[in-house]
Amino acid sequence: MKTKQIQHFTNIIGFRKWLIESPSKINKITGLEIQHKKWGQGIIVESIPNKDGRADILLIKFDGNDIPKKLSIGSLKPSFITYIDIPGNLVSEIETFLEDKKEQQHQERVQKTLKANEELIGRMKREQEARQKRAEQVKDNHKEFLKEKGISYEGVDKNPGKKIRITHCWRCKRHLDSRGFFICKTCGWIICDCGACGCGYDGGRRGKAY
Repeated sequence: MKTKQIQHFTNIIGFRKWLIESPSKINKITGLEIQHKKWGQGIIVESIPNKDGRADILLIKFDGNDIPKKLSIGSLKPSFITYIDIPGNLVSEIETFLEDKKEQQHQERVQKTLKANEELIGRMKREQEARQKRAEQVKDNHKEFLKEKGISYEGVDKNPGKKIRITHCWRCKRHLDSRGFFICKTCGWIICDCGACGCGYDGGRRGKAY
């Protein structure tokens, strides 16, 4: 093995990821030497696949032990394994795999972000369209309300100040405040979705919010 430009490969997590996701490469690890923090130097003598054909259990013969120990792929962690002696060509293969995987994950994150942005933009657009539709409907209802009262329509304003005005519609009893509602230019009252404002109101000044 030492004539094949063996390298101490310390990226144990990367090795494990390559091994899990590249089951066809499992035959390449037989014979690799491994340094375990507790059991010392060992050599991978066999891999036992699971029902999906992926490497699941490694049989490793450690120095001073005649019977190989079973290590799960999941136990290949830096807390247990110091390094694995791997031929240079296999190191290049693993590093290429990890770089490709990193790029793939980056692209997946980019696509996920783009999708989230598209969904956000779509939702904002729908909300804007709904607000515009509601605004036009309120204006139409207000015009109809004033027409019934024989009062000329002079337009509407948005809440001109920071002060929040809270009241209820005298006509349909709906709760109103000046946030998100129009103000009648004629009477200065909040316009309800039903179209009512203070124009023509004959109940005194009750309900008007300042």
